[in-house]
Amino acid sequence: QQQQQQQQQQGGMGDRSLSLPDITSFAARAHEEEAKRQKRLARNRASARLRRLRKKNLVDSYEGEVGVLERALQKLKAHEWGKPGN
Repeated sequence: QQQQQQQQQQGGMGDRSLSLPDITSFAARAHEEEAKRQKRLARNRASARLRRLRKKNLVDSYEGEVGVLERALQKLKAHEWGKPGN
């Protein structure tokens, strides 16, 4: 009966004692999360770099095609249609 009274006074905890959380597990988890974050940021930077390179190559390709089409258009405009020898 005396043990039951002690348990009630301790909030029903019995022989268990309250202890502070293990700070090393929090530090390890924080370090792990930061490492994951750094990996993710590195992947994002690499992906963005590739995306910019692909876009630059595509724009360069389009600019080259525009140049070819502009030269063809100038030749067609300069051509004298209906004259013999053309």
